[in-house]
Amino acid sequence: MKPLPSRQRRVLQQALPSKRRGFTLLEVLIALSILAILSSMSYWGVSALVAAEGRLRDSATRLRAVERLLAEFENDVLFAAPRATHSGTGEVEGALYAQREKRSEHGFRIGFSRFAHHPSQPPQRIGYRLAPPRIDILLAPLDPPANADDIAATTVLEGVQAASARFLDIDGRWSDTWPPAGVAVTALPRAVELTLKLDGIGTITRLIARP
Repeated sequence: MKPLPSRQRRVLQQALPSKRRGFTLLEVLIALSILAILSSMSYWGVSALVAAEGRLRDSATRLRAVERLLAEFENDVLFAAPRATHSGTGEVEGALYAQREKRSEHGFRIGFSRFAHHPSQPPQRIGYRLAPPRIDILLAPLDPPANADDIAATTVLEGVQAASARFLDIDGRWSDTWPPAGVAVTALPRAVELTLKLDGIGTITRLIARP
């Protein structure tokens, strides 16, 4: 058979399907680069979602702690007993006592004589120490009075920037301390207002009217 001319062979080779020789090194590197970019974008997207979920969970936990503290404080105000007591140093403390905390420059302490939740239990003396950046609760028996240094404090809230309270007397006057001058030590306020400034939340005010 007579061989085809070289020009015809080239045309015939171009028309026939050729065998693939695989990817070149450049093509492989480009594909790997694209996969790396896509993987990085996916990783950071998932990381952002996980971080956002963690922040939401922490915020929900903190809000529950704040609401629990406010509910307990309101309950203690409503169950306050008109009964004065003596501190561990012998000083008379009113049925509700609210003064600046001597141990802290910005602290404030509120103490209650409180009826027990169960008839078989004796009355208690409960105290709230508003000492930014935290709030502590102190619980002690009403009789005999316990020395303040011997009462264990339990921290119930942290991240407190500022805390204050004020009290409404029977004549409709507000006071930053209790009992104010001229008011009996067994007297209880008509209302108590608690204001907290908290990290990440802002300012919360709770007004509690006594029956």
